[in-house]
Amino acid sequence: MSIRSDSPGHVLRAGWRKLRSWIDGFASTVRGGWQSWSLSRQFLTCASVVLVPAMWVMGIWVADRIEDSATSRAGTSAALYMENFIEPLVQDLVGDLQLSEASREKIGRLLQDTTIGQRVHTLKIWTKGPLVAASNRPELVGRRFPPSAGLRRAWSGLVTATFDNLHDDENRAEQKSGMPLLEVYIPIRERGSERILCVAEFYEVANDLKIELTRARRLSWLVVSAVTLSMLAALLAIVRRGSSTIEVQQASLEKQVAELTHLLSENRHLRARAHRASARSSESNEGKRLMNDF
Repeated sequence: MSIRSDSPGHVLRAGWRKLRSWIDGFASTVRGGWQSWSLSRQFLTCASVVLVPAMWVMGIWVADRIEDSATSRAGTSAALYMENFIEPLVQDLVGDLQLSEASREKIGRLLQDTTIGQRVHTLKIWTKGPLVAASNRPELVGRRFPPSAGLRRAWSGLVTATFDNLHDDENRAEQKSGMPLLEVYIPIRERGSERILCVAEFYEVANDLKIELTRARRLSWLVVSAVTLSMLAALLAIVRRGSSTIEVQQASLEKQVAELTHLLSENRHLRARAHRASARSSESNEGKRLMNDF
């Protein structure tokens, strides 16, 4: 009497055996199919596996570099423009740690019914803390938020710009606007000194930049795709020519082998006939000798 074991170990071993059997069968099928393919088809498969991911990575990298360059250029231009308006309004911070009420009101009205207001959606003045010391959005004034990477770089003296990167807590109003926005941080310095008084953060409406980036991304993908496909086509043409040469030579060798096999068969047939003729001749000569002796 046998007892069937349904323990977990038995089930796992049985499942592993079935999986190995399936993998071996699949690998055998793939090997058989692969070996039956022509050289050009094998090359096209391998090249596609390598070049398509490489094209994808290169396309992303090129598009990112173009976006970074265009964003930096637009951010620098916007920063130079805005600095001329903001710098005179924050000089109160030279002798005090906070802006005067008059300066805050002027900064708050800077975007109201002005040419700047048509270009800039939001303006914030950051002091150490980080604290929003002034803004055209009164609900933000006096509040503290975790410093973003752009704000930290601005305090170190760098102008930074990002496009449509509205993930911080203080950006909820900008997120809801639905507009393409260029976020720029500018270190504002004391006149005649390198001392940084505050950081100005503003969001410029960037419809033109969005169009430029879309065109640049499309063009970069077209160029990368064209170069990759050209490389693949050129290599495939070389491999196909070599494959055709090999196939012609293989056919010629098979024909020569067939002819040689036929000649060998004819040679064996002729040798057999010669052997039989020689045997008959020997028998005839032996018969004649016996008749003469008799």
